[in-house]
Amino acid sequence: MEADSHLDVLSDEVCRHLLANEQVGRIAFVDDAGYPVVLPVNYFVEGDFIVFRTDAGAKLDQVPLRRVAFEVEHLAPACRSGWSVLVRGSGQDLTDAAGPAFEQLRRRYVDLWAPGKKAHWLAVEIHQITGRRIRPRT
Repeated sequence: MEADSHLDVLSDEVCRHLLANEQVGRIAFVDDAGYPVVLPVNYFVEGDFIVFRTDAGAKLDQVPLRRVAFEVEHLAPACRSGWSVLVRGSGQDLTDAAGPAFEQLRRRYVDLWAPGKKAHWLAVEIHQITGRRIRPRT
């Protein structure tokens, strides 16, 4: 029996467009006990960086200076379609970054969903980006 859907591999350009047009994704890292952790964050994309804010805790402790993953998706279950983009990269702490370019980023990023001060700025430098889209077969 033939499947009624088709899977497309997305180009780097399409993946970056999809990533830049969402607001919530998931940061993934391995904790000190060796377990994978996946947490939602709201974010924005600036060049080769995915930038988000956080309070003290697991993300601040585990993301900077480590290999991490970031995933964003959009699903339409009624249509049995959707897409997913996966980024592999290195985490960075931008909290103490200086300069006019970073100050512009700080002013731009005000749309926090979760409560709290979120005094720390983290980023994922994009090293590899891949994506897939599932759609109805035509």
